[in-house]
Amino acid sequence: MIGGLQSVTLGRVGALTVKAWPAIKGTLCRTVDPTRKQRKLVGRYTAGIGQLGSEALDVRLDGIYALESLGAESKTYRHPVVEVLSAFVREHTIPDHPHGARRSWAAWSGRATSGRSASLEPPAPADQATSDTPLDLGRNPDTDVQAALTALGRLSSKIGISRAVPFSAWLHGMDRTGAWLCEVDLTGARLEGADLTEASLHGADLTEARLEGADLTGAQLTGADLTEASLHGADLTRAWLDEVDLTGARLEGADLTRVLLWKANLTRASLDGANLTEALLWKANLTRASLDGANLTDAQLDLANLTGARLDGANLTRACLDFADLTGVEGLTQTQVDVARGDEQTVLPAGITRPACWTESE
Repeated sequence: MIGGLQSVTLGRVGALTVKAWPAIKGTLCRTVDPTRKQRKLVGRYTAGIGQLGSEALDVRLDGIYALESLGAESKTYRHPVVEVLSAFVREHTIPDHPHGARRSWAAWSGRATSGRSASLEPPAPADQATSDTPLDLGRNPDTDVQAALTALGRLSSKIGISRAVPFSAWLHGMDRTGAWLCEVDLTGARLEGADLTEASLHGADLTEARLEGADLTGAQLTGADLTEASLHGADLTRAWLDEVDLTGARLEGADLTRVLLWKANLTRASLDGANLTEALLWKANLTRASLDGANLTDAQLDLANLTGARLDGANLTRACLDFADLTGVEGLTQTQVDVARGDEQTVLPAGITRPACWTESE
């Protein structure tokens, strides 16, 4: 129908019905000018959707890139394209989804193939990648899912979707063990309780993300932006957080045992009651951070900046403070310092005496 209001009904997306695509809301109505250009846009949109339902990987990829191109070019189709690609990702990643997910994330991470190596194996050819293919793809998602995520990330930065709309809906509370989400935009995403064990989140933008109670054991977040993120009660045991930005982040009660926080920015971060046993905080910036009641037993704080931080009731047993700057630290007692380790270069706050064992002569 041309002229005035044209209703673009999705009908079936390959083998998936409209009901399987909740984000699309059944029918998308758009005002379409009766011009050749507009008719071409409608054609590209419907063709791209059709390609997503193909059994052939190369056809699905063509559909993803075609829709991304359309979303970048046309304001009318930007949000519908984001909705379609987001729904595509959900349909192909949520375990036991009633609308035909090809494989659960556990299968991608190797957890569904016990006894097999978790090392990365080449995927099956496109014409063999069906719903019954028992692949072990290490920790990488399927090629088409990764392509859709990448496209969504590019569209987010290009069209101003600032709240990680494409991702938060399908990540919330889900098992994404071993997820490959490098440099993805998850700004403000709702990830409470998500299982992101050993996930790869290098350079990801998690500004103001909600990660309360999330499992990030062994996750790799090198260079990620977690400014003002909420990680209350999260499990970050053995996670890689080197050079990460945690400015103003909330980590109360989080488990940071043996976490790597080399050169991390924790300015104004709240770590009250957090477990930082054997954590590596070399050259970390903890300016005005709150560590009341935190457990820093055997933590490595060499060259760390703790200017103006709070350490009331913190356990500093055998914590290494060599070359660390504790100027203006509040709540620190002599008893805490006496059980810690340091050297002549450690800068202590007023009223605290350097233990004799810290001097070179001892």
